[in-house]
Amino acid sequence: MSKTTQIPINKLRKAFESVKLPQWNDSSLRIVSDWILGRIWQGMRELQQEKDIFHKFRQLDFGFGLPGLWGPDSENHSFRYCDYQVGFRLSEPQVTKALKYLLDKKSERCRAFVKALFAAGGMLEQIDEFRLDEMEDFLEIEAEFGFVSSDRSLDLFISWGEENKYVVAIENKLGHQITAGQLPAYKSGLEQKFKKAKMKLFVLAPDFSGVNANAMQRNREWFAVTWWNLMRYWEEILKEEQSDDDEDFHRLRRAFWSRGVEI
Repeated sequence: MSKTTQIPINKLRKAFESVKLPQWNDSSLRIVSDWILGRIWQGMRELQQEKDIFHKFRQLDFGFGLPGLWGPDSENHSFRYCDYQVGFRLSEPQVTKALKYLLDKKSERCRAFVKALFAAGGMLEQIDEFRLDEMEDFLEIEAEFGFVSSDRSLDLFISWGEENKYVVAIENKLGHQITAGQLPAYKSGLEQKFKKAKMKLFVLAPDFSGVNANAMQRNREWFAVTWWNLMRYWEEILKEEQSDDDEDFHRLRRAFWSRGVEI
């Protein structure tokens, strides 16, 4: 590790060793939280002077990392809006249909959503192959997309492109797990219906453990994306690529955070 990125541990230790808590009484209890916070910030300011230790962290992040714990702070971040789910929880079909409705209203939203899927799936470098610029005039989005040869339905189907067809298929797992034979059936049905399309297959779930983990091991053509990663990348890409003042869009994203990530 270079000197410019090393954290001066000795200085940090001294800053916190200098903190001596007062005797716990009524007056100190009222001021202790502000007092401790002030000392912590003093130590952090000293650290920040050490050759820009934090140069790689953007100031608008809600936490460290790229794109940050919650995505970047912005005027339209969904955390600035209240979650309207009080006394009830959106079901998986309701989430899927609401998502379809939101994406169908503006191609810019859908473009950001698909880009977030690729980023959360660890394959953002492949996004150029899918010509997202062609979404504007040839976008099709369907919830509960049915296949001709099967009574099964895919949760969310997105396609675009005129001469060359691009397809993104999403199986949304909220409150239930991947069932035996489900993913192979969807893949087979899509390949039969869209023989020449360029395609990516995603499973979207709160986590991938147990049954879901085993199913993903057996179905390597499907990419696992957690709701957490999808939402934080979506917030970042929305901020970078567009300005959307639709408050319903922000409130529903807040509901997706609550339902998919349980925050």
